[in-house]
Amino acid sequence: LLALGAEAVIDRGDLDTFVERVLDATQGAPIDAVMDLVGGAMTDLFIDTMIGDMRARTTYPRLSIAGASGGNLSEIMWTRIYLYQVQISGVSHGTREEAEQLIEWIRAGQLKPVLHAAFKLSELHVAERYFVNRGSSFLGKIVIVPDAQWAEHGAPFALEANVFKDRA
Repeated sequence: LLALGAEAVIDRGDLDTFVERVLDATQGAPIDAVMDLVGGAMTDLFIDTMIGDMRARTTYPRLSIAGASGGNLSEIMWTRIYLYQVQISGVSHGTREEAEQLIEWIRAGQLKPVLHAAFKLSELHVAERYFVNRGSSFLGKIVIVPDAQWAEHGAPFALEANVFKDRA
């Protein structure tokens, strides 16, 4: 991620020290906005990273939620939402025009999606098992490629055959 331009990378593997590590990375500066693609326990932690020193803020903290791979339920202290005036919004897939713009940027090399792995459509069950059991051990998207397009579009991103010993 650093090579892709991130200013800091914080592993979510140790949730107990997550907020402290985020604040260390920002040198205590307030975080204005968070895009939550995970949900679950992470949502509350993201809020904690934004509500530190409200006197140092020039805007209210904004939390955009666009995923729930960590779970649909979160324990949130709602008093923190209204006392710190955290603005929460849901984010969907966007418009057709926005999708076309993204495709244009990808084709022009201005946007480079991070791809972790590809699976054949005929092995969808393997891809699903891999996704569900992943923990936090990978970065990027997992894609499903039609078998007829595998050689050209999927094979370069295939995982090693021993990823699943019980692979069907």
